[in-house]
Amino acid sequence: MSAPRILIAGGGSGGHVTPGIAVAEALKTASPDTHVHLVCSDRPIDARVMDGCDLPWTPLPAVPIRKTPTGVARCAIATMRCMQRTRSMVREQRIDLVLLHGGFVAGPVLLGARRAGVPTVMVNLDVVPGRANRLMSRLATHCATAVDTTRPLRANCTRLQGVPVRAAAMPDDDKATCARSLGLQPDRRTLLVTGASQGARTLNDLMRHLVHHAPAMLDGWQVLHLAGHGEDDTLRDTYAQANIAATVLPYLDTMGLAWGAADACLSRAGASSIAEATYAGVPAVYLPYPWHRDKHQWHNAQESVTSGRAVIVDDRIDPHATWPHALPVLESILQGDSLDTMQTAADRTRGHDAAAAVAAMLLALQR
Repeated sequence: MSAPRILIAGGGSGGHVTPGIAVAEALKTASPDTHVHLVCSDRPIDARVMDGCDLPWTPLPAVPIRKTPTGVARCAIATMRCMQRTRSMVREQRIDLVLLHGGFVAGPVLLGARRAGVPTVMVNLDVVPGRANRLMSRLATHCATAVDTTRPLRANCTRLQGVPVRAAAMPDDDKATCARSLGLQPDRRTLLVTGASQGARTLNDLMRHLVHHAPAMLDGWQVLHLAGHGEDDTLRDTYAQANIAATVLPYLDTMGLAWGAADACLSRAGASSIAEATYAGVPAVYLPYPWHRDKHQWHNAQESVTSGRAVIVDDRIDPHATWPHALPVLESILQGDSLDTMQTAADRTRGHDAAAAVAAMLLALQR
């Protein structure tokens, strides 16, 4: 039997790209001869994430649909181009199977693969699957979901145990070594602040508010702040002026170092961010992305809250409005006794990764 040849598609944000990388890594571990090719969008953030992995990849000119005549036309043209590119890749690389992880790249790739007559597997990562994922679950040859969903996918959808986590996001050393690698003090507690791959302005503003109005809350702590491009310089100055120990970076590909060094995190609640925090056993305060109508990040975080390893604070966009809700939560974790209780809960569920299970499913289907 010839080695499997698998195309993995997902893009538009780091959270749609990194699960594909995780599965690709697991495929190469389980079956080293497997040919794996990744497809993402042509957004700079996708290229930044993909440049950190040692796998072949191709950007496609997909765009999200906008509810205007121009937006619909632009999306339709881009979809046709992506479908054509997908059919060409399937033919040239003799692809046996296509895996889809969501994002606005996945739909056109699914349609192109169907036209090429190649089986497809769609994996849903969100508790509240969007309209595109619900449609893809019905159009794909096979469907799986990493989480229980609030909206129905197709009836015979396989339930996976968790979201795939890439190797670069897994701590591979002790806390002190991870801290030193990032220029942090190994004997000091670390608060990780991350808005995922693109940063989060409202999280940055909330930390500025904390530094200005309650700097004593960070006594005994240091901050590792992944601020996003364009925000890191001003935040670095903010921490320095308040004499708070902080390492501020625009982005970090080797997130395993960050999770390995962290004692607590303040984060968005994307599926991949939650999976990485859970894998590393880091207690979390989640501020779900506030502009989603379906509040899917809020729903993503509910299992972590129920288990006791995380707390949700509603992001009111204006830090002055968010602060009264965030203050008691952060105070109880950073200077109170909540952290130990949350750490005990986090330790019960740490170290789980679904990438190997997805890889095994793909190899079984290919056979």
